[in-house]
Amino acid sequence: MNESQQDLLDYTESVLQTLKSQYENTINSIAEQFEQSITGSYKTFQDLLEDYNWYTEIEERHVSTAKELYEVNKLNRQINQSIADGVTK
Repeated sequence: MNESQQDLLDYTESVLQTLKSQYENTINSIAEQFEQSITGSYKTFQDLLEDYNWYTEIEERHVSTAKELYEVNKLNRQINQSIADGVTK
């Protein structure tokens, strides 16, 4: 291989490396913009996911507590009804 062929190969390799870097930068930028559009005011998708998981846990506890309160109130109404029925008999 002569010197001009080697120079051409070196130049081609350099151009391809530059194109690869530009491609990677573009993909990273697109991914970053996509993450920002999804996460809104959150810094990262992980922050959003952590807050979502926290919210879901709190919501599950609230629903569970609300169901328990409903059942207690239902039992209380039944007891009061039984007492009222016993007094009137």
